[in-house]
Amino acid sequence: MKRHNAITKLAFALILAGTAAAGGDGGQLQMYAATVDYGVVSKLRSEGYDIARIRRIPASAEVQIELVLRPHEVAKLKAQGVKLEPWRGADAPGK
Repeated sequence: MKRHNAITKLAFALILAGTAAAGGDGGQLQMYAATVDYGVVSKLRSEGYDIARIRRIPASAEVQIELVLRPHEVAKLKAQGVKLEPWRGADAPGK
């Protein structure tokens, strides 16, 4: 029984190590919010960004989006002029 537990623990550790290695392409994921126009949303989608949510802003040509990003993606978008804020909850970033 002890041997079975040791093998199970080893297999679990290898799975975790493999998962960490596979996700090691740029850092930890984090949610961000930004207010952008529809053209930016289309551009972000075409570039493969993970847009988790899009909310219309009444009487505005802009929308609020929530994105799941890695640190290098945050830096890239900020360099392009996208004003990102860390996501703080259901009504972020205006909390």
